[in-house]
Amino acid sequence: MAILSTTTAPFYLLFVDCLGHTVDMAMVYQTFTAESVLKAIDDTQLASRVKHRKLILPGVTAPIKSDIEAKTGWTVRVGPSCAGELPLLLGELWCKTQG
Repeated sequence: MAILSTTTAPFYLLFVDCLGHTVDMAMVYQTFTAESVLKAIDDTQLASRVKHRKLILPGVTAPIKSDIEAKTGWTVRVGPSCAGELPLLLGELWCKTQG
C-alpha cells in the first residue's frame, strides 16, 4: 500500500481471495487461478466501474496469463514481481493527475 499511495493516477486494486497465501505461494498451492480472478472481477462488479478490460498482474502469475485471459475475457499484462517496480512499469502514467 505504501507504493500504491505514491501515485495520483486513478486505478482500482483488485483483491483476489487466495485463502491467505501471498501471490507467489498461491501460485504453488493453486489458490490464485483464472477462476479466482474471474470471481473477484464479478464479486466487485469491476467491469461496470471501468471502460477498459485490462488487468496488470504480478509477474509470478505469468504461467496462467492465457488462462486468465480466456476465462475472464480481459487482457492481462504481466507486471513486475515486486510492487516497488510498478512506477517503472507504468512510467509517466504513475504520477499523472486527473485532468
